[in-house]
Amino acid sequence: MKEIYCGVCKKKIYRGLKRQSLVIRSCYVCKIPLCGSCIKKGFCPNHYSIVSEHIRKKIKYSTILIMTITTVIAIGVFSFVFFGLLALVFDYLPDIPEGTIPDDWQFLKFLLVAFPPLVVLYGFIYASILIDRHFADKILNKYGIDS
Repeated sequence: MKEIYCGVCKKKIYRGLKRQSLVIRSCYVCKIPLCGSCIKKGFCPNHYSIVSEHIRKKIKYSTILIMTITTVIAIGVFSFVFFGLLALVFDYLPDIPEGTIPDDWQFLKFLLVAFPPLVVLYGFIYASILIDRHFADKILNKYGIDS
């Protein structure tokens, strides 16, 4: 297999262990091969910061858009599930006459009703973080930046 060196710093380019791909990242204008650190710094001997500025703007806006959409969806689904379950549970729980059970039990009853939706909320938030990381990594790898 032919060894490939960076067109700027002359370091040997190692292919990503994660992706196991044969794709070599290069400048988007003049197509010379570049290592990850040169792409991050924005160095191309012919184009300098023009290429890197374009890449950084695209990554920033795309990542923010994806993170915002997934977070809004997660919060919306959680709200629907939480308030729906809360309404159902409170409709079907029997009313407790005043003075027969201490007020502490009312708080315990509320915790029993509120705890499962809180676990669901945690799950949605964790899932949205995982989705955000996945898409952010995809976008960064698309533009040749190791995350």
